[in-house]
Amino acid sequence: MAEHRPALHTYAETVSAQLATEVALLQRIESELLAQVADLEEQLEDERSAATTAEQQAAAAEQRADEAERLAIADRARADQADQLRAEAARQHADELRQLRAGHDETLARERERERERVSTAERELAALRERHHATTEETQRQRERADGALAAAEQARTETATVRAA
Repeated sequence: MAEHRPALHTYAETVSAQLATEVALLQRIESELLAQVADLEEQLEDERSAATTAEQQAAAAEQRADEAERLAIADRARADQADQLRAEAARQHADELRQLRAGHDETLARERERERERVSTAERELAALRERHHATTEETQRQRERADGALAAAEQARTETATVRAA
């Protein structure tokens, strides 16, 4: 056995060197794997952080959306109320216009009636004035005729008096 010892020793050294190489290789693989695991853990942490941030942003966005929806509902309610107020104001305005028209129509009708009465009174007064004028004109004509008759009689009396004086 002593004669196999150097070969066994060489073989043991070779196996030991191969084992050392394989252990170094395994340690290097382990280091690479640990580095990859560390990278993956870091990526996982980054992704978790990003997911948390995304969830927070989503929650914030959802809150903003809820707030926007609440504001939109409030705006719609105010717009509906404004529409109702405008419609009521329009109805009131229309009622006021109808009342004003009715009042105007009544006033206009009263004014027209007063005007008709004034025209009728003026026409009656004019007719009365024409009648008086006609009567006055006839009376003046009669007086003229009487005056003409009196003048003619006076002229005849003068002529007769002059004839009598001359005779």
